[in-house]
Amino acid sequence: MEKPMRTTYGTLKISSHQIDDEIKKIFFIFRFRWLLAVYPLGFYVSYLFTGEMNLNLGFLLSGVMHGTILGAIFFISSYLIFKFQAKKKKKFLEEEKVQALKFENDLKEWRIQTLEAEPLYWKKYSGLEFEQAVFSLFGKIGWEVSRNFVTGDGGINIFGLNGTKKIKIICPQTQLKVGISHLHNVLAIKFENDFDDIFVVASPIGFTRESITLANNNGIILLTPQSLSLLAQGKFNDYLKRLKVL
Repeated sequence: MEKPMRTTYGTLKISSHQIDDEIKKIFFIFRFRWLLAVYPLGFYVSYLFTGEMNLNLGFLLSGVMHGTILGAIFFISSYLIFKFQAKKKKKFLEEEKVQALKFENDLKEWRIQTLEAEPLYWKKYSGLEFEQAVFSLFGKIGWEVSRNFVTGDGGINIFGLNGTKKIKIICPQTQLKVGISHLHNVLAIKFENDFDDIFVVASPIGFTRESITLANNNGIILLTPQSLSLLAQGKFNDYLKRLKVL
């Protein structure tokens, strides 16, 4: 996945939060003192009708009446124009917000995938945090996964399903490389399950030479930080091709 560029997402180059602020600024306040500006124009209209400027009661009433009518026309016109412009601007901002959110989500996903593609990402985790990271990765590469919080060390931590394919993932909680005793426990569990089930042991530290030999001889896939980073990049070599989901 390439790094998403903000220039390819919409017209505005601001965050979704900033767009929310712009939407909140869309409001209309009509100040009634603006009506005072139309009364001189109303008297001018009266002058055009009468042809003279007399400050008598009739002329004053006519000026006030024309000014009020013009004020009402200006008020209604400006309100309708504003409503149209505000609706148009709000629609534009809402569309831009969708693009901004998409960019932010894609950027977040890119950062996660970029980190997961580095072996150091996997080495920094341990225990349940490592298990959660492995769970998340297998979900991304296409498995329907669920976690098992019942069993302890040596038990199955993650179940995966893709059609008829089943996967069982074990993440031993150890401060040292996964040794031969852990693999014996895995073998015991493997023999109790269906023959075609894919068994995987993942470790952020690695495996001893003896455990690697035992796993290879019994069809158990071992995942080190290096192999986990390959999965995150979508790279499935011969050793990992059984984990690939089409």
